[in-house]
Amino acid sequence: MNSPVAKQPTLAAASSSAPAAVFGEDLDGRHSGDFLRLQRLLEHAGGFQLVFAGCLSFAYRQALIDRIDVRHPSAVIVDLVPLAGPSVVLDELRRIGPQHNPIHLVGVEAWLRQAGPEALHALNYRRESLAADVPNTLVLWLDPGTIATVASEAPDLWAWRAAVLDFSHPPAERLAVHRGSIFLGSAERAQRERRLAEIGDYLRSIGEPGGPDADLMLEASDIEQSLGRSEAALAHAKAAGAAFREIDDRRSAAVAVGRIADILASCGQLDEAMRLRVEEQLPVYERLGDVRSKAVTQGYIADILVSRGQLDEALRLRVEEELPVYERLGDVRSKAVTQGCIADILASRGQLDEALRIRVEEQLPVYERLGDVREKAVTQGKIADILASRGQLDEALRILRQEVLLAFERLGDVRSKAVTQGRIADILASRGQLDEALALHEQRLPVAERLGDIDSLAHIRYSMAALRLQRGEHESGGLQRIHDDLVAAFATSRQLGRPDFIGGIGQLLAQVLAMGGAREEARDVLTLAEAAFARLDDAAGLAQVRALRETIGAS
Repeated sequence: MNSPVAKQPTLAAASSSAPAAVFGEDLDGRHSGDFLRLQRLLEHAGGFQLVFAGCLSFAYRQALIDRIDVRHPSAVIVDLVPLAGPSVVLDELRRIGPQHNPIHLVGVEAWLRQAGPEALHALNYRRESLAADVPNTLVLWLDPGTIATVASEAPDLWAWRAAVLDFSHPPAERLAVHRGSIFLGSAERAQRERRLAEIGDYLRSIGEPGGPDADLMLEASDIEQSLGRSEAALAHAKAAGAAFREIDDRRSAAVAVGRIADILASCGQLDEAMRLRVEEQLPVYERLGDVRSKAVTQGYIADILVSRGQLDEALRLRVEEELPVYERLGDVRSKAVTQGCIADILASRGQLDEALRIRVEEQLPVYERLGDVREKAVTQGKIADILASRGQLDEALRILRQEVLLAFERLGDVRSKAVTQGRIADILASRGQLDEALALHEQRLPVAERLGDIDSLAHIRYSMAALRLQRGEHESGGLQRIHDDLVAAFATSRQLGRPDFIGGIGQLLAQVLAMGGAREEARDVLTLAEAAFARLDDAAGLAQVRALRETIGAS
């Protein structure tokens, strides 16, 4: 199969232990009619066609694709997982061009889990652009339950279908539990707990898990992590990886490895996260010839390097390994995202002028051309951060208030609006406008509680306590309120396993405990904060904790 990108070695081709029934001369007899129908559609294709193909077995799906490609050697496979959203998908399909037909789209379920329900709505809205710009037959390989989701969530796009074909293959039956996934961005805590219970009940009821069941395990991992339960999230991700390996789905197993690495990194276990990315995930994509997933993984490795303070190597990976891939693929969006990461590293190294230039001249115009209001607002927020670091506080506030905040309000994105209010509050606090800063954090608190955003709750309570201390409320009967906010924030930081939160919040809590005469408790908190800074290899934080310990001990 020829392609603008080299054909990916597939699990079906690589596996020597696949059942003969899958790779033999005969298809499953139940599917012969649908397979002939697909062949006729491809033979008479003269422009855009949308075909939905239901299939539950990764190996069987690949066997079908390989058989199709015998007659259609110009076909390509597009894995949606690395593509960030609907606009990126459309850009990729346009880039492929009409000479490659058909286009097999795989990884739809994982992509939807990442992109959220609005992704289907966006594709539904842009269906005419899809049909006009992509004169190919698109074969969407989906689980049957996902086909039903597309029909209900994207009815106009669904109406344009040329065929719905059924290649469902045992043993991986997809049940209602597989179709009921929630999208974490909009889910309330109670919804997440109910979904976890549903998944848990189902997984306990089955014997040997199939591919959809492994996807459920990854979903459970995502939910547990969103609830701050890292150990449970890790257990689910490891179980998913084992299930994917059992069915020889190496690509999905590599995705599970990445999920494990993410959880470990969030807990401060950066060395093991790095090892997993470098030794277990990256080689899979190299063997598969998957240049995009390899580049994405190198980006994650760069993130770990940044967390470890290895900025030079992180910058090299971004500039020399990742960025050129997106340039070769013509992926303007991923290139812009990577440029933003490069700007972040430069800003961390104190190269604010170059970081600002990249944001303003190279990244922002891309999102303006794409009409991506959200990413434009995010980039403008980063520009405001750089301006604030350069002391240009008035201009930073203007951008945040007049550009970023208004954009998120128009989008109805309450979470991002609350985050922006926090950035405004930080600038106001640095200018001594403590009352205004505190008022903004008080507005943010109920939003974070409603969303179940425990990361933000910890940060907001910490910020409110710090501002109240600066306002001198501890000297006028407000010490208990400050204490309670910090205790709640510290408990959340430990629940999240976030060493950066534990260190910073712990320092302030120890000071407040000492003010109230609880010196022994303050020293216990400082021990935890010291351990957190040690895990982060934060010499400045360690020095501050030790100085505070001496002060408390001497008082």
